[in-house]
Amino acid sequence: MAKKDLKNAVLALGNFDGVHKGHRKVLAIGKSLALREKLPFYAVTFEPHPALYFKKDLTNFLLTPLALKTRLLKEAGADGVIVLPFDKELASMSPQDFVAAHLGQAKHVVVGFNFAFGARREGSAEVLKNALIVPAHQNAQGDVVSSSLIRPLVAKGDLESARELLGRPFMISGRVEKGQQQGRALSYPTANIKPQDSTRPPQGVYIMQARLPDGTWRNGMGITTNNLIEIHLFDFNEDLYEKVLDIAFLAFLRPLQQFDSKDQLKAQLDKDAQKARRYFK
Repeated sequence: MAKKDLKNAVLALGNFDGVHKGHRKVLAIGKSLALREKLPFYAVTFEPHPALYFKKDLTNFLLTPLALKTRLLKEAGADGVIVLPFDKELASMSPQDFVAAHLGQAKHVVVGFNFAFGARREGSAEVLKNALIVPAHQNAQGDVVSSSLIRPLVAKGDLESARELLGRPFMISGRVEKGQQQGRALSYPTANIKPQDSTRPPQGVYIMQARLPDGTWRNGMGITTNNLIEIHLFDFNEDLYEKVLDIAFLAFLRPLQQFDSKDQLKAQLDKDAQKARRYFK
């Protein structure tokens, strides 16, 4: 988006990884301000995440890869999302140059209380012209809601605590690929997804939902391994190959198991499906 497009706009600035309750507080205040002054409202974020730029060997870090984050930011009220490439130039830019290059024409800038920017993170929110600094959002226990707090919860499978901080179920996004169709032979066809490098729950069987490209949600269950998600959608038989799905992890069903026969596997899948269907009722 060209610099001139930002004139008299309200900007919410941040990494926004997770688009959690703390981020949504920033976004809600920015949206309210934009509506009150009849101005466009944009979320401004960075790609890659600065942590991944400085630590290129960091794996399973992101809560929300860019495409999913963009969808969530728009759902939270942004009229559009501006993605600034986080590269050598941006990493070495002084706070003053950053403001002049990317924020100079904005009417208002909204940031979280701990946002820092510019070379060596020397720019604080106070440097930003016309900035509105949003206080920390805390959970019931008094912990500041942050991406750093949520990542380990997801990684150890505490989906309920992660959901409370996110304000929504934890989600993974990916494109459906052709699999070996073993589930189809058991009457449980699956959509197979290789998720992007991101934080994910432990291996196991989960109650899940999938958001289809048309925006509708379908109930289901599935498994996640180190590099694959297989989701079976209840009462659904449309072709999903090459489609991008958002997968929401709702509840843990059981660990992965080895079975001596297909009949034993089918019987267990039937039990899993019964539990999952009861969950949705």
